[in-house]
Amino acid sequence: MGYCYFCEKEPVEKYFGYYCADCREIKNIMNVYGRDKVLGIVKSCCIRNDKQIQNKIDIELGDIKTNKKDVDKVYNLRNITK
Repeated sequence: MGYCYFCEKEPVEKYFGYYCADCREIKNIMNVYGRDKVLGIVKSCCIRNDKQIQNKIDIELGDIKTNKKDVDKVYNLRNITK
């Protein structure tokens, strides 16, 4: 048996088939909702643009700074109690 024509990783579902089970499900969803709509959803949900990437960096750096302040407070409390 061959490999899926879409993902190229999984074996095909049937001997004369072209797609694995997961890719066949994606193909059926595309047949119902349309290729353009499914592609638009995938691009808007799975692919990040530059603004989204920068926002994620800012959020993560903010969390690191907040965590550092919390750790500093705990460290200072330990020094005071000694």
